Amino acid sequence: MNEMKMESAYWVSIPVQLLEDESLPHAALRLYGIIGSLTYSRGYCYASNETLAGKMHSTVRTIQNNLAVLRERGYIAVQDAEGQRRIYQADLKNREEGTCTQGVKKTSSHENNFSDGCKKFRETHEKSFTQERIKEKEKRENAKKHREDKLAFGRRGLVMLTKQEYERLCTDAISTQAVQDAVTALEAYIANGKGRKYKDHYLTLLNWLRRDHKLREQQDGRKDEFW
Repeated sequence: MNEMKMESAYWVSIPVQLLEDESLPHAALRLYGIIGSLTYSRGYCYASNETLAGKMHSTVRTIQNNLAVLRERGYIAVQDAEGQRRIYQADLKNREEGTCTQGVKKTSSHENNFSDGCKKFRETHEKSFTQERIKEKEKRENAKKHREDKLAFGRRGLVMLTKQEYERLCTDAISTQAVQDAVTALEAYIANGKGRKYKDHYLTLLNWLRRDHKLREQQDGRKDEFW
């Protein structure tokens, strides 16, 4: 199994029994935490002594000695399965019965079980991340479809509108000529490099037409119905 792909947790949980064990070497306590950080995804740690030594910044001999200490005191259990060493953190709540946390998925009754907590945390965030990716994908697809539906307007074809948008402007505006004048003005801004900020040409033209209509109302002293 490729240890380069081994997942590690962002935090570890240390049982009170180990923290209160004054005779437990500090290196053994650290090693127990590292084993726990490599246990949450599968329910056991399959790291080699070399990998554990690299994470501990220690020697392989130190790892061997401290694994022996943890195993003798019943804090971990080691098994061989299909030629692979598997290190399980002991279930200290049921220590007298000799059980260990083999297959974290089956120990749902342990509310404070580190592996179970990490698993739920990861599943929740993976689900949230997946939903966000789906929404972003739908948003990009809708935006792409909207761009593909747009037609070029103006002499140079720099103003982009859908057929429906152009018809809506012509229907609601005072006249078609007013819409054409606004399109010409927007195209001039774009050609001069001043129209880069106008991402939505339809909304830009709509706002311009509304603004011009209000100016005419003020000048004529009357109010026409417009949008």
